[in-house]
Amino acid sequence: MKTPSTTVYRRLIMGAGIGSITLSCIILAIGLWEAFVGVKGQINVIELPGFHQMEFKNAGLYAGVYQHTGQGPMPVAALSKLDVRVLSKTNDEEIPVVVNTTGQTFSRLGQQGMLLFNFVIQNPGAYTLSGVFTGESPASALPVVLFSQSLQNIKPTLVVGGLFFVLFLGLGIMTLVKLNQWAPPLRGAPLPKEGRRQ
Repeated sequence: MKTPSTTVYRRLIMGAGIGSITLSCIILAIGLWEAFVGVKGQINVIELPGFHQMEFKNAGLYAGVYQHTGQGPMPVAALSKLDVRVLSKTNDEEIPVVVNTTGQTFSRLGQQGMLLFNFVIQNPGAYTLSGVFTGESPASALPVVLFSQSLQNIKPTLVVGGLFFVLFLGLGIMTLVKLNQWAPPLRGAPLPKEGRRQ
């Protein structure tokens, strides 16, 4: 005959299993939220030539990349003669910008692109970014993706969050699957012989 303590033990195991699954979902949600917050404001799409007001929230390296989406050839010659200026709105300090004048391109998953420029922000804050073509200009303004190097920290966050999610989810499922083996359900005990009616 199972004692009431068996029922308590069974409930504790069930609670541990459900708690592990719940904790895994919370960990996954936190990881995704941190990744979303990290991406937000760290990627901007600007058009060049043009003049833009920028808010750089983090110190570090920033890079501008052009990804070719048109049908014709990529305007490598024009992109190689891009003049980019970054100025601080706080003290009018000009930030040194390294421009890709070699015309070196890259190809990834069938898409062509080109790293146009990069610069380092020492003091986060408000800046202006302007760009003009010193040579022959394209027929229209080109979209440029401006992003922070700090985005590289998002991948480890997602990996760690994913590992803990799988760990606690698996632990919770295993606990619930093994519940009947570790704590069999309480069944009614047979009545004593003297308590039975003839």
